[in-house]
Amino acid sequence: MSSARKTSGARNENKGGCMPNGQTIEDAIIEQMRTADQKKRVVSGKRAAPSTPKTFEVVRKQGWERLKETVPESDEQEVSKERIVENGQIRRLHNCREEVLKLLEALLREFPNFREVTKEIIGSYRISMIGGSPLSLPVINLQGPPGIGKTTYVRAVALALGLPFHDLKISQMMEKFEIAGMSKGWKGARPGKIARIMLEEEPIEGQPVILFDELCMAKDTAEHSVVHPLYTLFDRDSGEYFRDLCLDVPINTSHLLMFSTTNNVEVLRPALRSRLSSFDIEAPGTDEMRSLAQNLYRQLLGNFNMTDYFPALLGHDVLKKVTDGSIREMKRNLQRAIVRAVAESGGQTRFTLKVGHLPDAPSRKQPIGF
Repeated sequence: MSSARKTSGARNENKGGCMPNGQTIEDAIIEQMRTADQKKRVVSGKRAAPSTPKTFEVVRKQGWERLKETVPESDEQEVSKERIVENGQIRRLHNCREEVLKLLEALLREFPNFREVTKEIIGSYRISMIGGSPLSLPVINLQGPPGIGKTTYVRAVALALGLPFHDLKISQMMEKFEIAGMSKGWKGARPGKIARIMLEEEPIEGQPVILFDELCMAKDTAEHSVVHPLYTLFDRDSGEYFRDLCLDVPINTSHLLMFSTTNNVEVLRPALRSRLSSFDIEAPGTDEMRSLAQNLYRQLLGNFNMTDYFPALLGHDVLKKVTDGSIREMKRNLQRAIVRAVAESGGQTRFTLKVGHLPDAPSRKQPIGF
């Protein structure tokens, strides 16, 4: 009887909305849900990473509606608009995962003279994996002499990430509209390269890798400045509002993965230089050059789909000769040697790279005289 009375009393208290400890039923339910959620997020003693956003709007809704309503002034603008509208305003964010992290870690061995840069990228990548935030990198500048593999390295980073790679030869650009577009009303007006990459050329990926090659040689005068649009583009705080002059709507470029190269970073204006995370890259030593040669050899065989027809590694004599020069020369000479080895095989389907297949170093021709 007494037991029944206690049960009855508890029911009466619950009807009043309170538990025996004075906690309301609503609070108890919320606490139970919070505890259950915490248990779900703990896996093997480690807290599971929060969910990472999968997509973003490259142009926000209001700007997108205005963009769709614009009237093209030329056939070229009409084709551009059709492609932009067809691609839509949503782009995919990179999905950070363990297998990609391992590919990035492999770059520590493949590009030993870029070790500090690679560690920075790996650190940012792991932060994204742990914290659940989209992958974000500063604008990384690679400072160093020509021919030491700066472009090859950035291309390898894009390959490891599985993202598109765009190499912008900024030293060859003449006007800012090549980056940020030309205002309508001018003959030949069209979107700039950044808008075309984001809205036309990449209909799926929102985080392509973009290299601004030879940034120190970009035109930058009072009348003609190619670098002027880069002040907004390279500023992560204003990257969501990059404005193309032809489209005249803000474009979200904040998720782009951007690199630049310089031979002399000091010639850049301080305001631009302050937006870069610059790394001094030195020419690799002898052992590093040999490691790079083996990596380039494997990459070239892969590009030719010839991996199964050549030995996995270069011989000692070939390594000694091919590493006597810059990385750019080494890549060119290896490619020529592979082609020559096949050409001189006499119809065989198994090939070996020999010293004789490598081109000789160019020598200065002596003038004929008496």
